[in-house]
Amino acid sequence: MVKILGRNRLVKMGTIGMLFSIILLFLVPGPVNSAEVIDRIVAAVNGDIILLTELNWELKSGAAGIKAKKLPADKEEEELSNYRKLMLDQLINQVLIDQEIKRHGISVADEEVDQSIAQLREGKHLSEEQFKEEVKKNLGLSLEEYREKVKEQLLRMKLVNSEVQSKVVVTDEDRKLYYDQFEEKYAGGKKYHLRNIIMAVPSEAGEEEKQTILNKMEGVLTELKQGASFPAIADKYSESSASGEGGDLGFFRFTDLSPQLQDALKELKEGELTPIIDTERGYQILYVEKIEDDTGKSLEEASPDIDQQIYNASVQMKFQSWLMDLRKRSHIKISE
Repeated sequence: MVKILGRNRLVKMGTIGMLFSIILLFLVPGPVNSAEVIDRIVAAVNGDIILLTELNWELKSGAAGIKAKKLPADKEEEELSNYRKLMLDQLINQVLIDQEIKRHGISVADEEVDQSIAQLREGKHLSEEQFKEEVKKNLGLSLEEYREKVKEQLLRMKLVNSEVQSKVVVTDEDRKLYYDQFEEKYAGGKKYHLRNIIMAVPSEAGEEEKQTILNKMEGVLTELKQGASFPAIADKYSESSASGEGGDLGFFRFTDLSPQLQDALKELKEGELTPIIDTERGYQILYVEKIEDDTGKSLEEASPDIDQQIYNASVQMKFQSWLMDLRKRSHIKISE
């Protein structure tokens, strides 16, 4: 029996991360039409079909982004065609996953759905009414429709855990190999907590424009040397993405910095400034908030982080392998 799958049943998968994060549901654009529409069939997957309207719905935002690039007609057509193939492929994968959920008899209790929604709502610091309004605004869904989406995500997470995650094992040999391969990451050394002020220089800027920007930066440096607060000046003048946070860049291991920045920082103490540095990103001033001596981590101390890194990579590889095998065992017909 051929079953028609309405658009309300489909959610983009894209990458394995989509299976693990309920938060990403807020990124799905537009309202969902729960009506079933008899339309041209674009693919059949083990008896379940995907309709043209479903595919077009998934293509909306991405296609708009491609068209916004204003590419030459042939390039735009090529990108749209490739994007269409990608989205259809993802929809086919999603149907296969949902079929496996049914085959394995995987279920999710209402309490699990309630708990997941409560965690998401609390994480966003929203009241129940505010959360309801945000779901309606961002997704065009009622709370009940959203519950169904969350339930679908939880079902998929359980399937992946059963078929993939539970079969990933990290051995002592794996840990040692990873530790040796990324020795610098755990070796220790000085770590600098940095803030910066940056003024971008357009790539097409002439000498006069560059000098104007440099003069402005020199005025900023004068203010700082006269005792002005670096965070306040960064928020006022900097064009960095961290300008709203006082130019805070966080901690960096000295060896991870570029040779140019290493040279500018190597003699500085906490609370000191670099001169103006002419970098690829523009003119910069760096402020040393704090310097820490990191003693590094032994293999035993680094093991939790190593396990997580290996585990994440292994899950993704095994998931792709499992999905490819599932596709080989399935009857998939694409109608052009």
